[in-house]
Amino acid sequence: MSVDLAWLPRGRGLAEPDFEARHRLVTIVLGLHLPVIVVFAMASHHTFDVGLLAASPVAWLLALAIVPGARLRRSLAASLGLLLSSAVLVHLASGLIEMHFHYFVAVAIIGLYQEWLVYAVAIAFVLLEHGLLGQMRESNVFVHPGNTWASAAVHAGFVCAMASAQLAFWHYQERSRANEEHYRSELYDGQQSIVARLADAAQLRSDLVGTVTHEFRTPLTGISAALLTLRRRRHRLDDPKIDELLDAALLHSERLRRLLENMLTAAEATAVDPGVVTDVTAVAGEVVAGLSSRQRERLTCDLPDGLDAHVGQVALHQVLGNLLDNAFTHAYPLTPVRLSGGRVGSDVVVRVRNRGPEISPELSEVLLEPFTQADPSATRTREGAGLGLYVVRRLVEVHGGKLALHTSDGEIVAEINLPAQLVPDTPAALTSSAGSFALD
Repeated sequence: MSVDLAWLPRGRGLAEPDFEARHRLVTIVLGLHLPVIVVFAMASHHTFDVGLLAASPVAWLLALAIVPGARLRRSLAASLGLLLSSAVLVHLASGLIEMHFHYFVAVAIIGLYQEWLVYAVAIAFVLLEHGLLGQMRESNVFVHPGNTWASAAVHAGFVCAMASAQLAFWHYQERSRANEEHYRSELYDGQQSIVARLADAAQLRSDLVGTVTHEFRTPLTGISAALLTLRRRRHRLDDPKIDELLDAALLHSERLRRLLENMLTAAEATAVDPGVVTDVTAVAGEVVAGLSSRQRERLTCDLPDGLDAHVGQVALHQVLGNLLDNAFTHAYPLTPVRLSGGRVGSDVVVRVRNRGPEISPELSEVLLEPFTQADPSATRTREGAGLGLYVVRRLVEVHGGKLALHTSDGEIVAEINLPAQLVPDTPAALTSSAGSFALD
């Protein structure tokens, strides 16, 4: 049967500076006992030589405690020196009962080491010293006659009781200190987390202010320039030119609307009704109809009829609009953009492809975060707030889907997966792979 001693305090757990400070104090107290023993011996009608002889074992233990080395050896030497000083004083006082209180003072001092082994040595020392010396010369240890070993056991028992009280005190003190350290650590971690979140929020705010300032200025300048030209030169402009200026203003206003929608969606996108169903092909047709004539000329669309998915109509409109806008923005000039989709298992998969610079897997992950772009410099040639793909990801994820971005055969591929609408009691519902659409 093993005994658990883990709850006992161990001085070896003290930090080195703390141990050295405590040990220095104990050795100073022990050193002061040397002249006290000599003076007390002479005051007790003993000779000076007797006093020196009585102090010599204590001096030897003091020297052993001062010599650098192992902690346990130094602490045991100092502790035995104090206990031996108690025994010497009791012996010189011919067993005076008041001098026995010095043992308790010594035990209290050696308690600074917070080492249970030192206490065990103290109890054993008191028991053996009182018993053996009491057997040899009882009058030098006890002032009253009786069973010397019983008296020794009583003295050792009181020392043991005092040691036990201190051990219990240290146990609860160490447990309290451990709890305090734990709470302090949790508080520090929480503080660091808050500081990190505040730093992220400050950085996000800085990015937001910088991005919004830059991205709002361009369309606002375009709208202002178009309207100012119409106001000042309308009478000198023909109808095609007027239509061109109005289309430019509408295009810039649409860009502002999409930017505002993206910002609101990035902040407020939340879960939706899982039962909502939208015709992906029909929404794609609406998005394509809203593109400019030049963009429609470059777009190839391949979507089957009846492609239903569990996604909100407004959210899907924003998703497809952002994907196509991103493709046209980052595609090589005059190169085609392809929009395709179909059923793959129990998912509706929509892909947007465009020819453009290769994207590394690391950059693909980064581009799905807010306010990030492949070229973050202020002198970049392509406009954008860096929110489009992030908004797509948020909207797709809250509808139970996912977004992936990668490069394949020189093309940038943005792919979204959305849960497909399965009609009950049909082969498509019973076997998700039935009727799947082969994507290009």
